[in-house]
Amino acid sequence: MQYLYRLTYICLILCTYILNPTSAELKDYRYLGLMHPSAYSPDGKFVVMLIENRYVGGSEFSLVLLALDPKSHTQNFGIHALTPDYKEVVSIPSTNNFAFLQYDPIEGYGIHLFMPDTLEQKRGFTYETDYPISKLQFSQDGQYYSYLMSFKSHPFESKSTKMKDTASRLVQPPGWVIKKIGEGLPIKTKKNKIIFSKTEKEEFAKWAPIEKPKIIPQLFTQPKPRITKDTQVEWAYDSKNIYVLDDIGIWSVSLTPYFPMWTKIVSKERIHRFQTSTKGSQILYEVMPDMKSRPDEENREDPHGLENSIWWVDLKLVLNENINQNPLRWELDVNSKITPRIIGKGWGAVFNPNGKTIIYANTDECKIINLETMGQHFVNWTTGKRLRY
Repeated sequence: MQYLYRLTYICLILCTYILNPTSAELKDYRYLGLMHPSAYSPDGKFVVMLIENRYVGGSEFSLVLLALDPKSHTQNFGIHALTPDYKEVVSIPSTNNFAFLQYDPIEGYGIHLFMPDTLEQKRGFTYETDYPISKLQFSQDGQYYSYLMSFKSHPFESKSTKMKDTASRLVQPPGWVIKKIGEGLPIKTKKNKIIFSKTEKEEFAKWAPIEKPKIIPQLFTQPKPRITKDTQVEWAYDSKNIYVLDDIGIWSVSLTPYFPMWTKIVSKERIHRFQTSTKGSQILYEVMPDMKSRPDEENREDPHGLENSIWWVDLKLVLNENINQNPLRWELDVNSKITPRIIGKGWGAVFNPNGKTIIYANTDECKIINLETMGQHFVNWTTGKRLRY
């Protein structure tokens, strides 16, 4: 009777899909791994790429680093995730090593080995690109590992895709894939299938408890910026650091070594834009006004909220110090070590290439500020207030 119910449900779903093919064809789409070039490094050896996974119900974004041939700057030397999504970290029995489950926007779900004693990692135990995997587990003898295939649809998938996946799960319920360490192909069940039931999995080998390492390096727990289609990226002049703006502040990531080591350098909401100086040791950023909470006098002077608060910050005290830290332990937030200074109110603040002055404008005038003396020099009046009536 149970199989009859399953068959009836599958037939109903298939009939719905077949009787409405045009709707399904228009709505049932996805684009995985769409690349949007964002910023070349000053030395031309790298490109920051914005990666988009676009579904019917929305998009997910992440950042990757494209490494180019140092000589020609044309050939692809590799792609490295800058905002990796670490799902699970699991100890490997009888070793100091552990495995981590990571979602990569290019490769999909991957299981990788990490060796904390040597700071090395071995990529690509396995990749599963279609469906999420979870519950990574190793056998007690250290020869096998397994993971659960759930066959769940992405939350942003179309309704028709979710219906098809639901029908597929009735035919093939979630189950475990088992692989031998060092070999790529999955082991098959007695019925010549690659999906083990829970009972079949337990009969195959003795499995070690799923345990986390006693100390999980902050590489795998660090906070990272939230990436959207409008994410702003800036490079440091020496091509060793990248700066990223999100909705809660400005972040910095070091490229040496090839571990993404994120540090929050400015904590502030409503940052509209930012710019790094030519040498990368100073940052300008503009904070949009909070129209609901600012004083009535400011609302009368600037009713349309044209003028942002313009801030300047010097990173010399923390920049080199954080770059050279151990990749297993570094400062995640350096806000307490730097002191942002407000320059004024306006818009369009930019550095002179010499790094000694900035220029910006507001509803009254355009100004140049000497960053060494903080002296202000009038450039020209703007006409906004004089023409207001």
